[in-house]
Amino acid sequence: MFFLIRLSFASFVNSVVKDVDVIRANSISQRLIHKNICELEGDVEVLIGNKMHVWAEYVEIDQEKKTVKARAAQNSFVKLEFTDTVILAEELFLNLESKKGFAKKVKIHLHE
Repeated sequence: MFFLIRLSFASFVNSVVKDVDVIRANSISQRLIHKNICELEGDVEVLIGNKMHVWAEYVEIDQEKKTVKARAAQNSFVKLEFTDTVILAEELFLNLESKKGFAKKVKIHLHE
C-alpha cells in the first residue's frame, strides 16, 4: 500500500512539474506545498525546455504562475547553464511565461 501511495504522489508531482515546461527534475526529496506548487530539495537538478539546466539545493516550481525559484546551500551556489553561458548565483527566480528573472550575487561565465 505504501508503494502505491508513493507512486501516485510521484506521478502527481510529475504532472505539476511537466506543466511548467520542465523536462526532467531530480532531487532527494519532493513535497507538494499546494496543488500547483512543488518543492524539490537536496541535490536538485532541473532541465527546463531543453535550453536551461538548473542545479541547486532547493527549487520551488509553481505550475499556475509558471515560475521557478532556486536557492543554494550555505557556502554554495545555484548554477543555471545554457549552451554558451553559465550563471552562478546565491538565489535565482525565473518566470518562464514572461522569459524574465533575477538573481542575487551573480557571476556569469561565457563560453568562448
